Amino acid sequence: MVKQAKNELDALISLIDEPDREMYLTIREKISGYGKEAIPRLEEAWLHSENPESAERLEHIIDEIRFNDLYHELKSWADFQNNDLLKAFLLISKFRFPDLDEDKYISEFERLKQDV
Repeated sequence: MVKQAKNELDALISLIDEPDREMYLTIREKISGYGKEAIPRLEEAWLHSENPESAERLEHIIDEIRFNDLYHELKSWADFQNNDLLKAFLLISKFRFPDLDEDKYISEFERLKQDV
């Protein structure tokens, strides 16, 4: 992410406690537009948030970005890799466990297949 985009994202995050609902929805939409690249900065803001409503909003945006990413990945999987159920399982697991190491589980699964 380029510096200008980081600065804009940080500015948007700083406005997360906006009381006007319409303005907040615009801010949320703009933040969500950054996609997965925004998640580390959102998580950092969430960790340091002292306002429960702001923390809840940040958490909601993070979940929304992850869900949208999962939706697009599953759609791609359904269109092109529909015979690889392990891949679909890992995609869904990454929604709950974002730091999941897919390669580790794929390697372990391949090892188990060879043992059988």
